[in-house]
Amino acid sequence: MDDIRATVGNNPYSLLIDESSDIGKIEYLGIAIIYYDYQTKKVVCTFLALSPIESCTSIGIVNCLKATINKVGLDLCNLDGIGTDNASAMVGINNGVYQLLKKEIPGLILIRCVCHSIQLAVSAAAKIAFPRNLEFLISETYNWFSNSPKRLGDYKSLYNTINDGLDPKKIIKSCDTCWLSVSPAVRRIDNQWLELKTHFGIARLSERCYKAELLHEMYNDDTNKAYIMFLIPILDQVERLNFSFESNQPDPTILLDDITMVIKSLVNRICLPAKNIDPFEGNIETALDPKPYLGHKFENKLKEMRQNNFHPEREFALRSRCINFLQNLIKELRQRLPDNVKILQKMSQISIRHALNPVSKQDLIPIMELMHVSPEIIDRVEFQWRSVHLVQWTEHEDTIAFWGEVAAFKDASGSNPFKELADFSISLLILPHSNAEVERVFSQMNLVKNKLRNRMQAEM
Repeated sequence: MDDIRATVGNNPYSLLIDESSDIGKIEYLGIAIIYYDYQTKKVVCTFLALSPIESCTSIGIVNCLKATINKVGLDLCNLDGIGTDNASAMVGINNGVYQLLKKEIPGLILIRCVCHSIQLAVSAAAKIAFPRNLEFLISETYNWFSNSPKRLGDYKSLYNTINDGLDPKKIIKSCDTCWLSVSPAVRRIDNQWLELKTHFGIARLSERCYKAELLHEMYNDDTNKAYIMFLIPILDQVERLNFSFESNQPDPTILLDDITMVIKSLVNRICLPAKNIDPFEGNIETALDPKPYLGHKFENKLKEMRQNNFHPEREFALRSRCINFLQNLIKELRQRLPDNVKILQKMSQISIRHALNPVSKQDLIPIMELMHVSPEIIDRVEFQWRSVHLVQWTEHEDTIAFWGEVAAFKDASGSNPFKELADFSISLLILPHSNAEVERVFSQMNLVKNKLRNRMQAEM
């Protein structure tokens, strides 16, 4: 804590906060801090504290947060932004943590965790569009093997026989309520579809088990295989977006491009290209392709199914569900990410390509007013923003490194003519974009404090 106090000093910082309980049912507030280290010229996101909470209400969380900040020795007024999940205690419009803190820090920025929003969007779309047996297939395939070494051994022997002695990869556990987390499980099942279908065909006879019979019927249904083939490339694409936001060192000025690319890709799958639909606001229903191309493996599978007398009405129903999933996924992403998109749009304005291009520069005044920057500073920043491209800068690739170079710049008199602009840009770069770092804190806590260490306290 002393190191963080010395490094941050009176400079701005942001916090990632989340609450959870340990194995002893003690509630904790996990806090990670984001700040700019002027010595290393890097944005640092690291653990700050794990503090017990007396009450999990918004007031209890705020009191715990203030006490922790005071203990560390940081100034609450220098808090630029907070990153949280979508819990009502955190983001409630009346008495949420953000609203309570904003009364003391008018310029405080709230950024809801993009990773949580993406997961909720995928889960909601899947729940609306897909048949329930698809989730059953994925979850129960794992459960079938999870507590039975004999079944696992039988399957391994079968797999060895079919694949010339190769061992099968382990079937992965999936979360019933989080479709984004099932992406690895779906891929693993797809790669072992034939072997699993054969195994459950044998198991239903040898064990006379109703669940094995159900699973065998599902693996024999080509419709389920087609759904899996349709899902994999979409889940992979959305998962890559999730990883971008979970990264420790992303360039926050290009994260907007990642979101835009994914939503555009989803729109282009089901809309006519000539309609040129806006990815965030365009009306999808008026531009739907009457027969969209839904993926190479999916279309090949349907071609094979048609050769095996797959009824046209069933194909229409299958395609309609897939299109419905894409429509709902786009709708959910639009509904859950608008605030994040607006902040990322403002952050993207200070990217290198805008800073060094006088033609593409946009006005920084709206974001400065949102952050309650004083009028005097706004005037200085605006003047410096209009002239920063006139200097021959060394850095042209990394936005964070570029603004570090601007912050360290000295003119002939030894002063920095871009100080206010650099300080403001750095305050944007340290805004949070996901809660991944604080989620890692709880993962580490659960690894350390287990059943044998259930009396371990926060200090330990």
